[in-house]
Amino acid sequence: MSHMIPVVEYFNAIEAAEYLEDPEAEAGNYARLSAPGYLDCTDWQGPYPRAWMALRAVCEEYDVLPNGENREDRSAPTGCPNCQVLSICGVPSHEQGCPSSWRNPATGIGYPVACWECGCDYTPEEKPGPRDPIACPDCIAEWN
Repeated sequence: MSHMIPVVEYFNAIEAAEYLEDPEAEAGNYARLSAPGYLDCTDWQGPYPRAWMALRAVCEEYDVLPNGENREDRSAPTGCPNCQVLSICGVPSHEQGCPSSWRNPATGIGYPVACWECGCDYTPEEKPGPRDPIACPDCIAEWN
């Protein structure tokens, strides 16, 4: 359901009865998942006294984040031996100045780097020094 996002709306008693097709529906905040630009949607859930309660309920029901992303798609920071890994807007990040900042804290693998020689992206096995050539293993093999 990654293309669906939570939607929260307030319905008075008449609107609730009409949209939910239930003559005894009450006024309140209702929430559902909806695909913008499409007719796909889930059933309305509610009523809830507050909009945030409706949003929380639909997010917990369908295991999504408020922006519509699946919870399991977000990898939690696994940690770094040199700093306290923080999650900023859901993105794991190293502290400023961390010697392991060239590695992705969620996977522990280095970030892809562009080779100066051929332009391909490669993942270095160790942190390149300030005077080390940033070149892929194939280009280095050709030099030797």
